[in-house]
Amino acid sequence: MPLGVLAHQGVVLPLKIKFTNRFDGTALCVGSFIPDLEWVISMFYAGIAPRTFHFVGELVYIIPVSLLLVVLLDKKMIPAAASLAKNRRLGLLSQGLAFFDVDEYYVLKTKTLSLHWLVKATYSVLVGVLSHFLLDLPTHSSITYLRPFYDGVMPEWFLYGHMRFNLPFYSVVCVANYNIIWLIFPVAFTVLTLYCMQYMKKHYLLLKWHAK
Repeated sequence: MPLGVLAHQGVVLPLKIKFTNRFDGTALCVGSFIPDLEWVISMFYAGIAPRTFHFVGELVYIIPVSLLLVVLLDKKMIPAAASLAKNRRLGLLSQGLAFFDVDEYYVLKTKTLSLHWLVKATYSVLVGVLSHFLLDLPTHSSITYLRPFYDGVMPEWFLYGHMRFNLPFYSVVCVANYNIIWLIFPVAFTVLTLYCMQYMKKHYLLLKWHAK
C-alpha cells in the first residue's frame, strides 16, 4: 500500500486493544511500517536498493533496526510530539493530534526496558512486519516477500488489466485489479487506524496501560 504510516497500523492496533498485555503497541506499529522505511531513506540517499526491507530474508536486520526505532520513539520522539499536541504549539495541527490522543502519548516514556519487554517487543515487531507483507500481497504484481526462499507472480485475476495510460514524464500505467486494490486499501485501513486511536482516547487506554 502507498501509506506506510496510518494505513498499515489499522491491522495491528486492534491486536493491542484486544490483547493488551501480549503486545507492545509501539513495536507493532513500527513493525507494520518498517518495510517502507526504504522510501524515507531514499529521500536522503538515492543509492538504497529497491524493496530493501520487503523480504523475509532481511528480518535479520529488520528486527534490530525496528527495536532501535521503538526505543527512540518511546523515549524521545513520541513524548516530544505529545508535548506539541498538549501545549497547542502547532495550532490546528496540535488540536488534531490531541483529538486522536497524541497528547497522552507521553506515558510511553515510562516503559521499562527489560528482558521481558525485549521479548514482547521483538515478537510484536515480527507480527507487525508480517502484517505489512500480508496487506501488500494483493496490491503488487509479484510475490517478493518470501525471498530468498520463493519468488513468483500473482494469480492471473490480480494481474488482469482494464485500461492503459501513457503518462508524460512517467511511463505507461496499466490499471489492473492489483493496483485498484492498492488504492482502496489505504483509505479503508487509514479509517480503521483513526477509529482505533479515537477508541483508545475515549476509553483512556494509554493511561490505563501505562499506569504505575
